[in-house]
Amino acid sequence: MSRVGIREFDVVEITKDVVVKSDGVVITYAPGTRAAVLEVFQPPLRYLIEFVSSDGSDVNQALVGPLDVKLVQ
Repeated sequence: MSRVGIREFDVVEITKDVVVKSDGVVITYAPGTRAAVLEVFQPPLRYLIEFVSSDGSDVNQALVGPLDVKLVQ
């Protein structure tokens, strides 16, 4: 399960719960939720990912590690 090769603008699936706080509300995204990679940081390797609701009205970002995401093929 290599995560080498994930780049900006790739679509990934999260592999564990990701919790974000938006306007004072805590939102938990479940494993399998898809997100877009906005930026790749290293070292240490980290991804800034963005979740967008289906209607585009809710956008949230999270900073995750390489074991927290997998590339959508």
